[in-house]
Amino acid sequence: MLCTNCRRQTATDGDGRCVACLSTKSQPYAAPSHGQEPGLTPVVRAPAPLVLLSPVGLGRAVMVLLGVVALADVAVIAAVLDVRALFEPLADGDFPAITQAEAERADSFMLLTSTLQLTAYVATAVVFVIWFHRVRTIAGVLAPDLLTRGPGWTIGAWFIPVANLWIPRGIAAEVWTASRSSPYASATSEPRTPVNLWWAGFLVTWFATRFADRRYSDAQEPDEIVSATGLLVGAAAVDIAAAAFAIHFVHRLTAMQRARAEERAAAWRTGQPPAGATPTGQETPVPPMPQ
Repeated sequence: MLCTNCRRQTATDGDGRCVACLSTKSQPYAAPSHGQEPGLTPVVRAPAPLVLLSPVGLGRAVMVLLGVVALADVAVIAAVLDVRALFEPLADGDFPAITQAEAERADSFMLLTSTLQLTAYVATAVVFVIWFHRVRTIAGVLAPDLLTRGPGWTIGAWFIPVANLWIPRGIAAEVWTASRSSPYASATSEPRTPVNLWWAGFLVTWFATRFADRRYSDAQEPDEIVSATGLLVGAAAVDIAAAAFAIHFVHRLTAMQRARAEERAAAWRTGQPPAGATPTGQETPVPPMPQ
């Protein structure tokens, strides 16, 4: 009598299995599919559980880097005022004795602070885009029907000329709405004010900085240099305010998403309908996000 499991060797025990099948404790035999060895039991793997990466750590990193940007702006203001102090008497018609050492020191200080500012900008931009992509991914689970652009737009939108002046803000607004405690209710609670302040600060800083840099680069006469330094100080001050708005936006959105994820995960663990269910009733369980 052949083994009832593998159908290849002689059965030796009461239920009709051979020694090999007894030693491996194999499951009941299933017919082999195309290309499969006879006598091997197919392995059916369960789908991997949904895992969401927390935006909390990235959000904190973005906020710290925005603080570094603000400090770099303060250093730039100090360097610009140092240059202004050298040229202001010349613009007023005086001719003080400016030594070569003073001029080189002011120029070196300006170069150093500008380099620090640029480095902080680049580092912040990279980490911010990573965070932005993550919160968009989470929003796609919280309320997918409220989003019109995929996660890839959180990266690509910044590189589209002209359109990058409004597409990222539109994505952020949708992510904000999807992350609210009641995304399908009226916007009277949790309004988009942090989104609008962040984006307004970003645009004003972008234009002000480029205008001031151009005026400073083109300045030749002492009065032109003094006027350009005033623009540079103003642009740096606007950038400090924009960094504060961005910190507030990142903090609020990260906290909203974490609260929504924890609420929905708890609801699914207890078997209760998740808060903020979609009108169609189709919900995706959201696991708790790690710290």
